[in-house]
Amino acid sequence: GNVRTLAGNNTATNSVGWPGGYADGNGTNALFWGPSGIAVGKSGNVYVADQNNNIIRKIDTNGNVTTLAGNNKVTNPWGGSGGFADGIGTNALFNGPIGVDVDGSDNVYVADKFNSAIRKIDSNAVVTTIIANNSVFLGPEGVAVDGTGNLFVADAEGNAVREISVSGSVTTLAGGSYGWVMKDGLGTNASFNWPTGIAVDAAGHIYVGDIFNNAIRLMTPQ
Repeated sequence: GNVRTLAGNNTATNSVGWPGGYADGNGTNALFWGPSGIAVGKSGNVYVADQNNNIIRKIDTNGNVTTLAGNNKVTNPWGGSGGFADGIGTNALFNGPIGVDVDGSDNVYVADKFNSAIRKIDSNAVVTTIIANNSVFLGPEGVAVDGTGNLFVADAEGNAVREISVSGSVTTLAGGSYGWVMKDGLGTNASFNWPTGIAVDAAGHIYVGDIFNNAIRLMTPQ
């Protein structure tokens, strides 16, 4: 039950006067700004969606924090630091990455919220876009990968849970049609109110943090 700070600190103030900032380093010498999603790889490395910095960070088993991908120095047309670009490491751009998960080969999957995109960072830090389509996703906030490489997405503003198969096809598993209320049921007969967190177990059960319904929802493989 002992709690300690693995990395980052809340004493620094950033350019807008809020706690947080950006710095790589060991342990509490590193700085984050709005860390949101988190996942642990098979080797014990921790991957963090550093949302307000628009980057993905890596914390190794010695507590060293590095920037895996993304760049918070690029200014977008709206005056922020986010953007959209595939590339290697810091040549790639994200806009509000909020959810991450990692598979057994240390590929990192990112719910890139304000780009309405699902991105992939491979073990060589190469960032590619799996899908970017605001007619399919609307502000995705959570992503989970199963043992065979299928992706499950908590599409927050779309009030739906969607699946991206290994072949790249997208299916709405639940919700989406009704939205903004809480209703149990089968598939799209069910409804959510801003699904955010998502996880999948080895048996194919999907767990969803349904934020504005203050509920944890369970979806069976059926």
